[in-house]
Amino acid sequence: MPSASAAIAPTSQNRVAPGNIYTLVQSPDGSVHFEYISSGIEKILEVTAEEVLDNAMLCIEPIYADDVQGYNDAVSQSYQNLEPFTHEWRIITSSGKLKWLQGNSMPELRDNGDVAWHGLVQDVSERKRTEAALRQSEERYRAIFDLTFQFVGLLTPDGTILEANQTALSFAGLEHSDVVNRPFWQARWWTISLATQEQLKAAIAQAKAGEFVRYQVDVLGVGDNIATIDFSLKPIKDDTDTVVLLIAEGRDITEQQAALRDRQKAEDALRYSEELWQLAIAGMNEAVLDWDILTNRTFRSDRWYEMLGYQRHEMRNSCDEWNLRIHPDDYEQVMATQKAYLLQQVPDYQVEYRLRCQDGSYRWFRGRAKAVWNQQGNPVRLVGSLGDITQSKSAELELIHSRDLREAIFNKSTDALFLVDAETFLITDCNERAVELFEATSKDELIGIQGQNLQKEPFTPEVVAFIVEEIVSKGFWSQEIEYFTKQGNLFWGNLAVKEIKVVGQIIHLVRVTDISERKQAELALQEREAMLRGIGDHLHNGVMYQMIRELDGSDRFSYLSAGVEKLMEITAKDALQDPTLLYCQFVEQDFEHLQVAINQSCDHFSAFDIQLRIHTPSGKSKWLHFRSSPRRLHDGRMAWDGLVIDVTDLKNHQARLEESQQVACLGNWDFDVATGNISWSKQLFRLFHRNPAQVEPTYAEHLQFYHPEDAAKLQEAVKQAIATGQSYKLILRVLQQDGSYRYCEAIGKAGFNAKGQLIRIYGTLQDITEQHIALRDLQLAEAALAKSEQQLRLTLEFTYTGIWDWNIPTNEVICNRNYYHLLGLEPETTAATYEVWRDTIHPEDVARVEQAIFNALAEHINYEVEYRVIHPNGTIYWLSDRGRGIYNQAGDPIRMLGIIIDISDRKRAEQMLELQAVITRNMAEGICLIKAADGTIVYVNPKFEQMFGYESGELTGQHICIVNYEDDHTTSQEVYEEIVGNINRYSEFPYEIHNVKKDGTPFWCHGTASIFKHSEYGKVFVAVHQDITEQKQADEKIKVSLKEKEVLLKEIHHRVKNNLGIVSSLLQMQCRRTEDSQATTILKDSQNRIASIALVHEKLYGSEELGDIDFAQYIPDLITHLFDSYNVSSNRIKLNIQVDHASLDIETAIPCGLIINELVSNALKYAFADHRPGEILIKFYQEPGQNLTLILRDNGVGLPPDFHSKKSKTLGLTLVQGLVKQIGGTLDINSQQGTEFKISFTNKRI
Repeated sequence: MPSASAAIAPTSQNRVAPGNIYTLVQSPDGSVHFEYISSGIEKILEVTAEEVLDNAMLCIEPIYADDVQGYNDAVSQSYQNLEPFTHEWRIITSSGKLKWLQGNSMPELRDNGDVAWHGLVQDVSERKRTEAALRQSEERYRAIFDLTFQFVGLLTPDGTILEANQTALSFAGLEHSDVVNRPFWQARWWTISLATQEQLKAAIAQAKAGEFVRYQVDVLGVGDNIATIDFSLKPIKDDTDTVVLLIAEGRDITEQQAALRDRQKAEDALRYSEELWQLAIAGMNEAVLDWDILTNRTFRSDRWYEMLGYQRHEMRNSCDEWNLRIHPDDYEQVMATQKAYLLQQVPDYQVEYRLRCQDGSYRWFRGRAKAVWNQQGNPVRLVGSLGDITQSKSAELELIHSRDLREAIFNKSTDALFLVDAETFLITDCNERAVELFEATSKDELIGIQGQNLQKEPFTPEVVAFIVEEIVSKGFWSQEIEYFTKQGNLFWGNLAVKEIKVVGQIIHLVRVTDISERKQAELALQEREAMLRGIGDHLHNGVMYQMIRELDGSDRFSYLSAGVEKLMEITAKDALQDPTLLYCQFVEQDFEHLQVAINQSCDHFSAFDIQLRIHTPSGKSKWLHFRSSPRRLHDGRMAWDGLVIDVTDLKNHQARLEESQQVACLGNWDFDVATGNISWSKQLFRLFHRNPAQVEPTYAEHLQFYHPEDAAKLQEAVKQAIATGQSYKLILRVLQQDGSYRYCEAIGKAGFNAKGQLIRIYGTLQDITEQHIALRDLQLAEAALAKSEQQLRLTLEFTYTGIWDWNIPTNEVICNRNYYHLLGLEPETTAATYEVWRDTIHPEDVARVEQAIFNALAEHINYEVEYRVIHPNGTIYWLSDRGRGIYNQAGDPIRMLGIIIDISDRKRAEQMLELQAVITRNMAEGICLIKAADGTIVYVNPKFEQMFGYESGELTGQHICIVNYEDDHTTSQEVYEEIVGNINRYSEFPYEIHNVKKDGTPFWCHGTASIFKHSEYGKVFVAVHQDITEQKQADEKIKVSLKEKEVLLKEIHHRVKNNLGIVSSLLQMQCRRTEDSQATTILKDSQNRIASIALVHEKLYGSEELGDIDFAQYIPDLITHLFDSYNVSSNRIKLNIQVDHASLDIETAIPCGLIINELVSNALKYAFADHRPGEILIKFYQEPGQNLTLILRDNGVGLPPDFHSKKSKTLGLTLVQGLVKQIGGTLDINSQQGTEFKISFTNKRI
């Protein structure tokens, strides 16, 4: 969280770590602002993200006063040196809470001088409290070790001192550094004599062999003080029965009171050890649980309930509470894993799954446990931990997303991508598209060579120097290049080079785009345009034109071919400058028809087809046929592209033909209305394939010769001619003898007399089959041509492709509307020239673009370049410009034709590709793709190669077993098959695996593997590995440390029990020498009390759980001792023991043992006077919840009538009342039919 003048910023993934991810920007003037901030800031600072975005100081003001200076220093150092910001500080929230925060971020210097930090702020208050508790626990443990009254030390099996407590050091006046890592016998204690040192060496050799050694010896202290100690060496063995440590202990027995002091020290050590254990549980971030399989009762630490959002009292202690909350999709896996472990089918129990929290949501957890087995090998307990891994699971999903994105962008790119060394220009990596495009057999055939070796014409040293200079100065260079593939084939590619920096190293990212098809299309387009212009300039009696109707309704010609000069005796240039020179030639009546036809075509978007008359300047009269189709331009204007043909001769011929048809008898007929007679010419008989000698058919009969549809049409036409007097002209199909039809043109007229009465109908019929077919073909061809032209026009318009034609001698440019749009120009106000185009290019790209044009024209090659243009509003766009020169016979360029397209989106995609490539190469985990079919490695990222010690590309193609560790018990293939089986079973499988590096070094990894469908390799396994060797080593150290502490605790219990035994023996000896019966009784009572305490330590020493005592075993042993102590026969006083299994800690067990000792001793001494028989009942059971009840009842003489518990001053009852109060219990006394004591208390161990 940088800067005392800065703030915290955002994340789009609030589910990532328990904190807030931010991006912060600080300007050179010290002002700051947030680009984004996630909602997680509200949980940390108790302010909303919106408030922080408005006021950055809301993140600074809560900083604890003592931490402000350190925080500012850390921010200043990060700002000035651009080094990572890592700091911890305290804040006080608006509600008064004190929190510890940890900030980690990376500064970025931007081009405008701003510094931006991207990082994470986390609430680490819980960790800080845990660290403090662990330090306090360690200090207490050290205090226990150092302050014990006995001399205690840890040695290696060879006698080198690993640790010595302060008691031993103080006795000899030594410091810790004086003895550690030195031979034990050289320490001051043993320098009292050479014999003492030799004796110690022999004892160490015995202990190293596995023997327990104990003897008394004099040792030397400070000031030559000599003490006699009870010295012992105890060997500690590992699971293989090998001695790994020696525990050295010395007890000062100079005075007999040493036994009492030792007992006190042991009790203190035990209490501190218990506190240490409790603090360790509380300080763990994971929950601790202990499942008693036989009773199905489970102990869970507070952390377990906290992670699920429950209070302890809201759940029962049964295992079912856990089962019911497992996610349905994970239940079978969890149960199967647990069952396999308890059946000893797998060595470890570790499983990841989801649990339902109190609010109904699910979180990810990792469960790990170890079982306790009985002598029959059956599990009786399962002890383990449960950790919240929701954050790491989210990180895995992010990793998968990042991996898929990188695959989609880099490996699935449609362009060939290369990584090139900036110094040697050698290819260091490429994608699969590069292998495909250059027809290589694999990446290896391309990696390690210079890319220009693949070019048809390699760069000269001068060009290479220029390219390097361009890349260094501008960071980017591009050009169209013709390449050879590895198979010798040629293709055109667009080469683009960009300089990028990865981990401080500058490399070149090279993209080659296949533009062969585009080159061919450009060539075809150029040839087509040249052909159309050539046709237009050489049309006989024809003119090609383009007319534009502007938005204001005015019309103008934008193009006229050279044929206009021959047709209308005006040059194209003059006509374009002054269109009235054309309009004034039209006959006045026809000019009006022209305007009407243009408006109708524009309004109805219909074809413009009209024949008009003109008078040329030389006085000639001509008929012109105008034909074109309208199209709407992108800016709303209308354009007509069409053709004008001189049809004067055709018109004259039609006039003569019509005149000859009126007087000719070829194919004519005449119907007399009055007589009903019809006459046919001979040619008409021949047309219908009838004999002219036959009688003409009637009107009704003659209708049968036509197609039924045409017969009806003819009848209607005749009817209209009779009714209106107008002639008709139809195309009719005439039936032939072979069943086919021929097309005939039927023309008919009605004849009227002077009175206007119909007297005849006459007409002609002409076979026009060939003309009709030709006309139909022509119409189809024209329709196809119009469709093709429309498709081309729409393609250019909708793809925003700009077309340009540069006249090099005149420097004029002809272009379409898209050309202006792509350059940010207005066609109405801008003249298209070379200079206008040049002025729109980004200043940094001008020289490169003009050089590309110069090279293309000089070398007669295609021109292709990518560059930036700046629009009038300041927006920058990327354009791809491609062109080709046209040369005269001397080889000099006279024109250049080309197209431009907007490639801004592609450029942004390339930047994203570059970013994803950098992310993939710098990922913290190793990633490997294995082909499922044969187990071969098809891809690894650099981190994976580094982790396993291989060079780049060395693992590709190898079998994955090469990285699996194998020994005499398991082969690498078996390891691989087991992992594959689990992946196929679960789709995604986490595991810990023993791997081996290239140099043979074994190490541990945590891996996660899943199945992925790859377009090239089919089914692949995606494995993500993380080196956990250090974590494994740390776990082993913790296990060794715990075992050492367990050994020490057992030794303490053993020593306390022995010391209490010594005290008991001393009391026994004193009792035998005392003649006073009252004193003897007191000594015996004290001896029994000490025995009850010693029995507790004996049970602890023999228990697997050092903190618990099974009272069901303790009570019978204690009662048996009391019966023997008072010499009471079980035949006279019967003993009825009813005790449930319950585990008590030492703080509860010792008081309970003393209570039982006092009450049973009292009953044996006073309840059965005169050796009368009786019965003593001891009942110990657990009530629902955590309550325990202890009942001691006898059927003896009972208490005196005037007995009152609160007024009684006897030592025994006073001691019982004090002990009941110590364990937080209640005491009830009933003296009817004997005496009954009922004690109820809460068991803290449940």
